[in-house]
Amino acid sequence: MSSLGPAAPAATNPPLWRASMTLMIGGVGATVLPLALGPWLTRLYTPEQWGLWQWFAAVAASIAVVACGRFEFALPLEPDHDKARALRSLSCWCLVAVVLLAGVGGGVWSVMLGASWPLALPFAVAALGALSLATLWATRAQRFGAMAVSRIVQHGGGALAQWGAGLAGLGLHGLLVAPIVAAWVALLGLRLPWRGTLALRDPQVRQAARTHRDFALFNAPHAWSATAVDAVALTLIASYEGAAAAGFWGLAMRYLKAPATLVGAALSQALYAHLAADAAEHRGLVSPAARTEVRRSIVVLAGIAFVLAVACSAWA
Repeated sequence: MSSLGPAAPAATNPPLWRASMTLMIGGVGATVLPLALGPWLTRLYTPEQWGLWQWFAAVAASIAVVACGRFEFALPLEPDHDKARALRSLSCWCLVAVVLLAGVGGGVWSVMLGASWPLALPFAVAALGALSLATLWATRAQRFGAMAVSRIVQHGGGALAQWGAGLAGLGLHGLLVAPIVAAWVALLGLRLPWRGTLALRDPQVRQAARTHRDFALFNAPHAWSATAVDAVALTLIASYEGAAAAGFWGLAMRYLKAPATLVGAALSQALYAHLAADAAEHRGLVSPAARTEVRRSIVVLAGIAFVLAVACSAWA
């Protein structure tokens, strides 16, 4: 058997509800720990430090979401081992290029602010980009248990590491470095194979770029714009109102987004794997059953969002 690991056949795919619950259980651990530690973290770090970290994290996330060119999202759609390896290689080379650019951007950011903490930007982008690639590789293999554990390590472990760094008095640098280290540890658990990466000039890599170019041309701008909203908002708030105001805003959004992130992320990851398997079974066409599954998921998520929106409005 190839060391790459084949995609699980459609017949052996776990039911959507079971896969979603597995990821949701991991999401609970990944969400509850940071929220529960929030009151302690806000006492270990100043509002200014919290705001600078929220600003840094938003910028890093907006870059990392397109660090692999979104080619990694084509992995669950590719059942062929060699083509999947070419896609993985293409994603890796995109990641290398973006990390280098992030290093330049972090250097310029550091000079503009007269601070050293923006120099951590390429390390954060590398960790988050590689973790996205490893997660989609695990999605292709239907390794939902490993994905759930990875989420707990990344988010829950990151919050615990920040708590420890705060107790040690490491200040802003500890607040920044802790989640980056947690992301790298989470990446190890997904066991993404780095060996066997093809050269960028390899014909298979070029063919993968041509075949799945829609992910870079259409999906990447959409994904970037969705995450860039937070980065732009925090940049404006920090520039005009100060880092402390950015910290308060980021803290509020962290708690408000938690329920939607918990349910939406778990369902979307499981649903994407099922849709990819369905497409492979029907030669790239979307079956009526898959369309029904998507519509049902949208209705469920919309219902949950409506309840949360009403509750937030009443509470506000």
